[in-house]
Amino acid sequence: MQKGSWMLDGQAGITRSMLEESRSSSLGSTGYDQHRGANFYLQPGVGYFLKENWALGLSGNFQIVNGKSLDRNDEVIAKGNYRGYGLGVFTRRYSPVSDKLAFYGDIRVGGYLGNSGTIDLDTSERTVHSKRKGIDASASVGLQYLVADFLGVNLQSTLIAYDFYKLTGVSYENTQRRSELNGGLFSSFQIGASFFF
Repeated sequence: MQKGSWMLDGQAGITRSMLEESRSSSLGSTGYDQHRGANFYLQPGVGYFLKENWALGLSGNFQIVNGKSLDRNDEVIAKGNYRGYGLGVFTRRYSPVSDKLAFYGDIRVGGYLGNSGTIDLDTSERTVHSKRKGIDASASVGLQYLVADFLGVNLQSTLIAYDFYKLTGVSYENTQRRSELNGGLFSSFQIGASFFF
């Protein structure tokens, strides 16, 4: 982590979600759905140390989201997925505690593209419903342990994340613009590794 050195960096993370939805109408009909999702993402990057313990770099982003909806009898009624990729910049500042241990702050900004669709359970064919493009930004904190002089493993948690994106319908004519702001330390974690050279 000396001035003039390089780092190869990468984080990976998995999140799972479940939402139960119960509906009733003024006509007396009721409905129930349960939505389950799993999100996997990978963020590789390369950085250059402009100063000791401070790096600036480029990062990639790859994301896969799979979900399904179930009815009251736990029968799958729909499956959906999202695939996205992007490119951005990051800066990271380390604060060493000892020769092996360091805290750090990480800020990332980037853009991405992706598309979402559903799978017909009868034919197993994927239909693309919308394309998504946007920008995102996040601020995180982490703890790194140096296993060797050239290798560090880290645990990172997002403090705040912002996402602004545009959805354009493919199977239907529709355009939506949305923005999301999420915060919460220790609500999600990423495990990563850094190689220094």
